Amino acid sequence: MAHASARGSKVVESNVAFKGPEDEPDFWEGNQFENFGKALENYFIPGLIVLGVVCGGIAAKTYNEGATTFVKTPTGPDAEPTIIIATRDAEGGLSAPTLLSD
Repeated sequence: MAHASARGSKVVESNVAFKGPEDEPDFWEGNQFENFGKALENYFIPGLIVLGVVCGGIAAKTYNEGATTFVKTPTGPDAEPTIIIATRDAEGGLSAPTLLSD
């Protein structure tokens, strides 16, 4: 092994190959992940669609959960919006709403 200097740097000359991170086998490389890659390639978009439908269903089911005041859309351009207040009955459920209109 010979040592030389280039502008204040130490240069090491050697015939031994340096080992770096690119020399180690990649975890995701090889035949063990071939089927996983093909499954991901074939089912990624359908999986996203199913996930979206499930999330949308959960959101639609729980959208008004716990709400006690609602606003009814005006029926015409000159009509006022209607505020609907739901009250709890003795069993804890919501009773028929009371309409308030100004």
